[in-house]
Amino acid sequence: MLPADGVVLAGGQSRRMGQPKHALTTATGVSLLASAWSVLREVCNGQVWVSRAHPDAASGYAEVLDRFPERGPLAGIEAALAQCRQEWLCVLAVDLPFVPPELFLSLYEASHREHRIDVLYPVVPGGDRQPLAALWNTRTRSAVADFLASGRAPRVESLIQELTAAEVAIERPEWLMNVNTPEEWALAQARWQP
Repeated sequence: MLPADGVVLAGGQSRRMGQPKHALTTATGVSLLASAWSVLREVCNGQVWVSRAHPDAASGYAEVLDRFPERGPLAGIEAALAQCRQEWLCVLAVDLPFVPPELFLSLYEASHREHRIDVLYPVVPGGDRQPLAALWNTRTRSAVADFLASGRAPRVESLIQELTAAEVAIERPEWLMNVNTPEEWALAQARWQP
């Protein structure tokens, strides 16, 4: 297990999906929220939270609420960093259903090969990168809060450019498959078929 707390980012509005993404269920009948939470519980030796803009008291999960409402996934990361008691925060967006625990282990191994890295995130060579399936060092907490408080557009990629970040190449592009629309959800469901 990693010296890390974790956060599932599940506070989005799901506008493009047309229904709450966190409640969609996989082929095994597990919600995307439960699946992402299980991945983080498997790799983090600390607390795992669910970040939500609007709390769902019936969820049963430990929740952390955005201190910067309506500022996107970066607000969820900031809220979890403010509570984090470990060296690292494992961040996983709820709409990345194919990210396995091994991804976070690979990111952590890479942290030992780099000097004083703030954020490590996966990239497919010649393809996608995913800063919402990443390791964030807790020393970034004030930088993230300052960035959000500045009023700039809360783009994760913009902040990462201001931090010391490292891309970690992975050979499994399917791990980074994102489901934001009904069409992408249909493709994900097809992947679960035998």
